[in-house]
Amino acid sequence: MKPDSYLPGNGFPNEDTFRFIKPDQYASLGIDPNDIPIGTFPALKHPPHLPSRFGGNAYGSGLFEIYDRLKPEDIKLLQEISFDHPEHLEKRYKLINRIYKKMGLLIRVTRFGKPYYLIPAHLVSNTLRHVRAKLEEISKIIRFHRRKYFKETYSIGIITLKDDLIFNELSYRFREHSFVLIDSLSKLRALSDEVDLVIITRDIYELLLLEDFAAVTTKRPSRKRLEELACYLLWKVYQILKPGGELFIVGDRKIPKTDQTGIISFKTEEEYKNFILFSHIFRTQRKYQMNGEAIEVNVFDLQEYLRGFYIEPEVVARILKGAELNALSPDQMNNLPYLNYPLGGWTFPTSQEKAWSKVLDTFFDQVILKPITPEAVKKEWETRFTFDEYEPHYMLLFLGQKKDPRPGIDEIKDRAASSNLLGSLFPLVADYRDTFNYVIETLSVIGSLKKDVRKDYPELLVDRLRQPLVNRRRRYHRLVHILKLVGKIRTLKKLERCLNPGLIEGPVTRVLCNLDALSLFGLTEEELEELVLIVAGHTPMGRVLAGKVNERALQPLSDKARGLDTQRSLNLLRYCRLMTLAEMEASIGQKLSQEQLRELFTLYEDTVKIVMNHDMDWDQLLDAKIASVGGIHNAIMAKLLKMMNYYEFLDNWKDLKEKGPMEKESLADYDPKKMARIENVLQLIDTVDLFERKFLENDPFELAAFYRKLLNIEFHGTGRIFSRISSRLLFVFVWLTTNVLYEENIVSFKPILARVSPKEIDEYVQKIEMEGNRINVEYLHLPFLRLLAEQLHHNETTFIVGTGFQLQFDPEARSVTLDYVDLDKDTDRLHSMLDRLSNRRLVEWPLQMIKDLQELFFDLESFYQS
Repeated sequence: MKPDSYLPGNGFPNEDTFRFIKPDQYASLGIDPNDIPIGTFPALKHPPHLPSRFGGNAYGSGLFEIYDRLKPEDIKLLQEISFDHPEHLEKRYKLINRIYKKMGLLIRVTRFGKPYYLIPAHLVSNTLRHVRAKLEEISKIIRFHRRKYFKETYSIGIITLKDDLIFNELSYRFREHSFVLIDSLSKLRALSDEVDLVIITRDIYELLLLEDFAAVTTKRPSRKRLEELACYLLWKVYQILKPGGELFIVGDRKIPKTDQTGIISFKTEEEYKNFILFSHIFRTQRKYQMNGEAIEVNVFDLQEYLRGFYIEPEVVARILKGAELNALSPDQMNNLPYLNYPLGGWTFPTSQEKAWSKVLDTFFDQVILKPITPEAVKKEWETRFTFDEYEPHYMLLFLGQKKDPRPGIDEIKDRAASSNLLGSLFPLVADYRDTFNYVIETLSVIGSLKKDVRKDYPELLVDRLRQPLVNRRRRYHRLVHILKLVGKIRTLKKLERCLNPGLIEGPVTRVLCNLDALSLFGLTEEELEELVLIVAGHTPMGRVLAGKVNERALQPLSDKARGLDTQRSLNLLRYCRLMTLAEMEASIGQKLSQEQLRELFTLYEDTVKIVMNHDMDWDQLLDAKIASVGGIHNAIMAKLLKMMNYYEFLDNWKDLKEKGPMEKESLADYDPKKMARIENVLQLIDTVDLFERKFLENDPFELAAFYRKLLNIEFHGTGRIFSRISSRLLFVFVWLTTNVLYEENIVSFKPILARVSPKEIDEYVQKIEMEGNRINVEYLHLPFLRLLAEQLHHNETTFIVGTGFQLQFDPEARSVTLDYVDLDKDTDRLHSMLDRLSNRRLVEWPLQMIKDLQELFFDLESFYQS
């Protein structure tokens, strides 16, 4: 039998569809003839999907199905290899081929590390017919889309495997359109260009079980996990579609396991025997015997049989014990052993239509969802069988249009910004706050307060906090939606898993960029707005308490409250106080201390004073508070202590200098950690005094200007870093950033920990501390800092000499940012990347690696220029 007999036709290009490899090419391509089973032909292309005897795709991985059949070292090898690196494959190609054979896969590797595929001769014509059937349905949709939207040229995304024949044939048929191959989940995630139409060429769940497409796990995922992955896949498809874009899916017809039966008559004895052989190899719902021309079959078994399977010749020979199938009598067929290989792979609990609708209807308005059997397939079946009482189907089709989220992400953010309650501008929101984990923690705090589980706070304060939760008359209307979100915490956790299954998007799941998804999942407009306010902060109250801004930041809140009647304005402030407490506790990961709670209530009472007394403004109140603490120096010390989260020293920091060693130990309750905090406060006092004497003592105007400037700065990203570093380095950072500002009043430390996971923060902070000790304080006099500021504003970036601390100026946001660049680590990364890329052509360089190189070169060049 020769592969020339199976050349494509009927609308296919006039060339070898599978690109068969001839025997005289084996040696030059590095193919071992012993790796090619009888009845198969080697080729460079393969059918899109062929079920193997273990389930899965005989051309995909099969890894899920044979996970417990392979040795650990074999599994490790398969996880390590990649067809993108032939140099790794060529060293172990014999072992890899032996594993593939054991897995029943129709894929092999040449001695040069290149993959090739085995095409079973008896399935070539069936495969081409299957491809043609799908092509016809896809072609109809493409033509329908063109007539619907009156455009001649479209961008069309095809989600399928790299070697799927359908992609090549579509590109040939519709040359006027631009086709984008999306052959993996990672490529779908990375795609930035929008498309008009997305086509998926197989069942969604079947696609996700192919390791070549979604390398998310080694073990077969649970049904729940697979549904989460399907949701994630469709959300990514939704994001790359243009407004009004469409999704079309054409998958093999599959039905759930069932007791339903039908009568089937076989037209030939060979077909009859093939079906009986099939029932002895696979674990069918019923056991079948040859006892006549017509038999009653389970419809699940029938549908699986019609899909076609590849069974290795060795397996057939083993079950037939060397005999020819045609020579066996009915009794001999009935007495064949049962191998009971698993059948069906992914099975649907109810129906394929319901399973598809469950995930698709969230993102798409359904236009078509129906099973079909093309006429060509019907005619072919009629030559093999006659069906009674049941009509099998060949494919399932879905066509849907992208839903328009109401409201959309921009509308929600605009509404939140116009509410006068926004705690921070969106670009300046701390990364850890824009996460599902932070939102859920905040809502959990509200839930615990509603249940009155706070026993370690003064009872009076707890009662005042809980008033909006238990007394409707004192409840601001927005709190109703917060309480609804508290009741949806389990739903939010489920949505988080759908938007980031298995942490495929990274260790955290963002909220703001997924607002459209949350809208599509059914969260109301008001609930989405509350989520945005939790992320950005319900007013700047929490930022004032953390020393990041002064009380003037509450001007929009007090103006809003003044426009309401007395009862509603007080309810508004109670709501803001409650949400501030919840957000602060979610931020620091623990309950507020007594001192923090006291500061919160003091700030609330100050806000009430401003709202109720129209003759008072925030400037007057701030000046009065500065005077009450003994001047601006003391106010600045209080600000720094708040930024360090050292609230317990707000009232007694001045007295610590007078304490002796024994008194300090007693004050710390002989706790080493508390003692270290006392020593850090003393270090802060000494550092501030040192800088005053060294750089400001001779010019009282400079001293006052510095403190006033510092008091008015809006700090971002200080929460996690300032509570961990020494007070000396903290003040050095504050001194540097304050003195390089011109007219700006925003300083951000967010980038310092932006690239560090929560588990790595403490170790990373130690490195920052060591680097900070290299900053020579002797050179931080004002003339030098003016030169540094001039360089920063001219170049928009500069380094602090001799260190990896980088200052960046953003002229659009009018802000200054401090970052830390680990130059030694980046230099090593650069060498490693260049070594990996040196033997590859530029067009083969991954886009992400090019972006990483650009960032590395920018930082190194900036350091050199500084």
